[in-house]
Amino acid sequence: MGAIQLESLQAPGIDLEHVQVRKGCANQSAYIIIDRTTGERTVLWRRDDCCASKLGDAPEHITCARLLHIDGHDTQAVEHAARIARAAGMPVTVDVDTIYHGFDRVLPHVDYLIAAPSFLCNGPTRAIRSARWR
Repeated sequence: MGAIQLESLQAPGIDLEHVQVRKGCANQSAYIIIDRTTGERTVLWRRDDCCASKLGDAPEHITCARLLHIDGHDTQAVEHAARIARAAGMPVTVDVDTIYHGFDRVLPHVDYLIAAPSFLCNGPTRAIRSARWR
């Protein structure tokens, strides 16, 4: 399945030079179910431990992008990548629906939050309010 995903990204000309391929490691997959009346989403998600990012997986070449989008997985590696991006003057966005334990260390490095309306009404707004926004 990974080959199909790589081909689908290469076809429109997306640069995959720095994509990591991990032999014997199944791709993570997600199926997203959206309620058309409310816009609420349910994500059915599977990810093997071998897919986890480690601190050294966020090399300096990430600054070649126009922005860095992060989520709440692999917090230590994500924080490292966000620090690199911020030091390079890149904007950092985060999907706050994926915030997990320890993610409060990452929020100070984030410029823009992307959130579903239900998160802003019911989610951990205390952590968001305590972040130092630029």
